[in-house]
Amino acid sequence: MQSFMGLSPGMWEAKLQNCVEAKNGAPLPHDFYAQIDHISTLRLEADLAEIPFARQAINKVATLRCVASSTPSTRLRWKLRHVGLIDLFDPHIFSADLVANGKPAPDLFLHAATAMNALPHECVVIEDSVNGVIAESGRHACHRLYRWQPLLGRSW
Repeated sequence: MQSFMGLSPGMWEAKLQNCVEAKNGAPLPHDFYAQIDHISTLRLEADLAEIPFARQAINKVATLRCVASSTPSTRLRWKLRHVGLIDLFDPHIFSADLVANGKPAPDLFLHAATAMNALPHECVVIEDSVNGVIAESGRHACHRLYRWQPLLGRSW
C-alpha cells in the first residue's frame, strides 16, 4: 500500500492496473476508477478532519509555506477548505497536475520552489508518503526532508 501513496493519479492508476493484471491475468473493470472516486468522495465528505493542532503547528512556520501534493488540484483545494486550512496556504497550493511528472519524480517540489522564488536547497519538505520521500531525496530537490508518519490506526 505504501508504494502507491503519493503517486500522481495517472501513475497510481497505471501501477494498480499492472499489479492487478499480473496477479489476475485480467484488467480492472472499465468503471473501476469512477467507482473508487465516488466511494473516496463519500468517505472524505464524512470523515476528513483536521489533524489535531495542525493549524497551530503550521502557524508557527514564520516564513513562506506552500502545499505540493499529488492530489489533483480540485480535490486538494476542496480538502484544504473542508478541514479549514486553505487560508494558511492559498494561493501557494501546487498539485501534480501542474507538472509533467508527478511523484516520485522531483518535478513538483522543484516547481513549488521556483513558484515560491526559493532555491531548492533553501526549502524544507514535510512529507507523508514514501513516493514523496523518493521524489525529494532521489535528486535532492530540497535541502531538508522530514518524514511525517501518521498515527497507527488512522484511516487516512
